[in-house]
Amino acid sequence: MKHLLNRLRIQLVLIYLVAGIILAGGISVGTYSLVNFYFRQNNDSALRLKMGLQFAAFHLPMPVDLYSSLVQANLISKGNDSHLVIDPDELNDESQQSQSSADSQSQNTISVDRVEISEIADIVALPLTIEGTPLTGTVVTNSWLPANKEAVASAIVNGYDYRTIKLEDGTPVRLLTYRVPITNEIGIIQVGRSLKAQQAVLEQLVKGIWLIGGIFLLLLAIVSWLLAGRSIRPTQVAWERQQTFVANASHELRTPLTLIHAGVEITQRQSESSEQKQLLDDVLSDANYMTKLIENLLLLSRLDAQRLPLELQNIYLPDFFEELVRQNERALVEKQITIDHSTEAVSVYADPVRLKQVLLIFIDNANRNNHPGGWIKLNTQVKQGKVWIEVSDNGAGIPAEHLAKIFDRFYKVNDRSTPDYRGSGLGLSIAKSLIEAQGGEIHLSSEVGKGTQVRFSLPSGKKPTE
Repeated sequence: MKHLLNRLRIQLVLIYLVAGIILAGGISVGTYSLVNFYFRQNNDSALRLKMGLQFAAFHLPMPVDLYSSLVQANLISKGNDSHLVIDPDELNDESQQSQSSADSQSQNTISVDRVEISEIADIVALPLTIEGTPLTGTVVTNSWLPANKEAVASAIVNGYDYRTIKLEDGTPVRLLTYRVPITNEIGIIQVGRSLKAQQAVLEQLVKGIWLIGGIFLLLLAIVSWLLAGRSIRPTQVAWERQQTFVANASHELRTPLTLIHAGVEITQRQSESSEQKQLLDDVLSDANYMTKLIENLLLLSRLDAQRLPLELQNIYLPDFFEELVRQNERALVEKQITIDHSTEAVSVYADPVRLKQVLLIFIDNANRNNHPGGWIKLNTQVKQGKVWIEVSDNGAGIPAEHLAKIFDRFYKVNDRSTPDYRGSGLGLSIAKSLIEAQGGEIHLSSEVGKGTQVRFSLPSGKKPTE
């Protein structure tokens, strides 16, 4: 039970940690997304401002979204004519590309109050021809921002284009490309901002999130362990009290039961009445049942407290099985059940008394649930450094719905009691605990009408070096 409580505590801690990871992950992803979204919006807004200033500087009719950006930034002089603003859809109108329109616009241009703005100081502009080649001559082009052909092609079709590109050195750049709406030496304008500084900020943010997240999870793990311990503490205390009571009660009951058993045997030998002898036989049967039950409860109590002494030693299985089969043949002959073994020349490192107790539990179950003419077989197999022992029979078998609980304490597939046997439902639970206490594991499979197979492992018979 102590092992189960520890597992429960670990499971509670894992639940708390998973919940904390989900919460921290959600906050971290949300924070990163918000910062990244802010950078994206800020970049696009700044690019529109820069583009609007370029349109104004080159005396070009301004698309409505660029005009709105300049108005919101208070960069448009009062009294400017709104008819100089065009809709982006008109960028594809061939009438807007006439030379006469260009001459008209050169006489009525939008003026700008401020051209130097700190928010857009790091944004560079690149005027291009309609073919996407940099202009030469009087127009000064930027040295580090190359023309992006894909953005130019998209802007020619759609009027403008937003995209993020990477330069040859890996520097990310946010790029805005606009098609100039009239025939002019300038056909395309591209403006771009390096995102290197913002990328560094995001990388630092990620590192900070990992650091804070790690500290948070460490603190959460400590707090979760303490909370889980507090949660299971009442159960642990109740279990320890129950174990103490069972151990004390069992110990106190053994002495009077021994006296009752001895007194009944003496009375039975002196009795001459057959009816009285039958009654005393029933009393002896009940006393034996209670004695065995008390011994089983004491054994389980010691196993739970990990206080069962084990005398581990090398056990040569062929000789061990030979003696075990010989001792049980006489008990099985009345039911016409045969028992046989087929084992390799291997040894296990275990407690011989407890190993015999485990095998007797399996043999007893196979005997009680078998039919006249049935068989019980013992086999061994060495696999991955462990010795696997199998006890199989061709008895009645166990229905599938009982297999999941077959090792639970006091669990019975059926409640049948016979004059010769009264089961307590503790046998398989004891066997499982004894096997695990010796470093093994156990598996049980069964099919109704075909029999049952119990397989358990034990360490191979090599005593570890001290």
